[in-house]
Amino acid sequence: MRIDIITIGHSQGIRLPKSLLTHCGFHKSVELEIKNGEMILRKPLHPRMGWKDAFAAESPVIDQDWLRVSSNHSDEEWVW
Repeated sequence: MRIDIITIGHSQGIRLPKSLLTHCGFHKSVELEIKNGEMILRKPLHPRMGWKDAFAAESPVIDQDWLRVSSNHSDEEWVW
């Protein structure tokens, strides 16, 4: 499909048919990547996609012993 580049104010752009946007699953925004002189449009990824796995891979193993320390100390023992 060939689409003409049009002037939009002081910029240039293209108009995409609504049916094409719907077919690709595009709604309010897209991810744009420039690679090897080409523009690639993709559906936006979920903002936190992959965070759980990334944290699991980076998090050190927590030593649970410190959680069992008694907290029966009164405020009088603390120097403020």
